[in-house]
Amino acid sequence: MQTKDDIIRLYETGMAILSGVDGPPDQAALAIAASSFAEAASQSPMAKAKHAVMLALGAGVALDDEAASEQFVDAAMSGHPGLLRELAMLLLIAPATQHTEQLAAGLLRRAASAGDWIAAFLILREAQRERYLAPYGTLQTLAIQLSESVPFAHYLRANVRYLERNINPVSSAPFDTGACLQAVRQALVGHAPPEPTTLATFPQVTAHKKILQPIECDYIIARSVAHLQPSKVIDPAEANAIQAHFRTSEGATLLPANLDLPLISMMRSLSKLTHKPVSHGEFLAMLRYAPGHEYKPHH
Repeated sequence: MQTKDDIIRLYETGMAILSGVDGPPDQAALAIAASSFAEAASQSPMAKAKHAVMLALGAGVALDDEAASEQFVDAAMSGHPGLLRELAMLLLIAPATQHTEQLAAGLLRRAASAGDWIAAFLILREAQRERYLAPYGTLQTLAIQLSESVPFAHYLRANVRYLERNINPVSSAPFDTGACLQAVRQALVGHAPPEPTTLATFPQVTAHKKILQPIECDYIIARSVAHLQPSKVIDPAEANAIQAHFRTSEGATLLPANLDLPLISMMRSLSKLTHKPVSHGEFLAMLRYAPGHEYKPHH
């Protein structure tokens, strides 16, 4: 039987490969990462969840959504707060039913009470939209505990401060493995693209609205904020990325080490929209323009 140190070493080996510390991983390196996660999976829920990510990406292993779904739900049953929150997101991404919403509400509350700030953030953001995934008292507690570093913290606190006590919260449902498995499978399919609006025919320009749900956008924000760096531009003389005075935003790219199944579901929704496989696209990225940030005219 592997020791705790063995499990940690296997997990860290896989994560180091996915983080690209030694350069972008090729298929051989991805196979090593997938094998490391698989070897540690029996004793590490986080390794099992990351192996599910590799299966859903087809990175270093054959793409297998069924196995990815089963491994992830099994990992989430460990009760790890981050995995509970990821499972809740998948339940909310999947086609909505009252039962899946109740399951998601219960999982988010558990994750938030265990200290997962993203779960608390998602609950409070939905409260701004008058969708109450937690009762009044829980919302008040989460708002008080909110760190200043959480996106929109001031607005989230202000919204909760003026809530009426008689809100109608979503009731929570006990864990249901079968319903969770079905929702994860459905979420991994990605959204069907909405009908586009034609803006011009020559050249052809179309607009696609509401590709992602508001809570999915919040999830990308929350998962990206820790990785924000000053935005850069390519210097043609140096053939390198540099900071420039005319671009003052911040950006984050979610590389394989940062991906989870909710993010992969969103990538697949974008893939369906463009009629191109996920492997043909860039990784999910976020730009933040704070007041005063800009990107001046450039070419």
